Amino acid sequence: MPDTRVERVDDPLPSVDVVWRSRATITPGDGLIRRSYARDGDRYLLQFRCTGPGELLIVIDGARYAGPMTSGCGGPVTTATEVTGVGGPVQISLSTVNDQPVRVAAQLVALS
Repeated sequence: MPDTRVERVDDPLPSVDVVWRSRATITPGDGLIRRSYARDGDRYLLQFRCTGPGELLIVIDGARYAGPMTSGCGGPVTTATEVTGVGGPVQISLSTVNDQPVRVAAQLVALS
């Protein structure tokens, strides 16, 4: 069963086996969408953090994960959730929950 881990970091997101990495300011009605392909059983870690007055909504289609989920954007806290491929395209959508913009750093990392 996927789980969510929260850890405090002051550094940028760590460089590991990164599938993709994005930084963006997300405004209401203008989210961030990233797509990739995952074989059945492939495991990934979605790491993200956000700052700003809003909340972040994370929705993943085409994979198993503990979601959809929201995250408060209060500072340098990196949140991570495990994502497991089901054999096909995976779409990860990040958007703001309310009408406040948020600044986001996110990456999808392959786990061995």
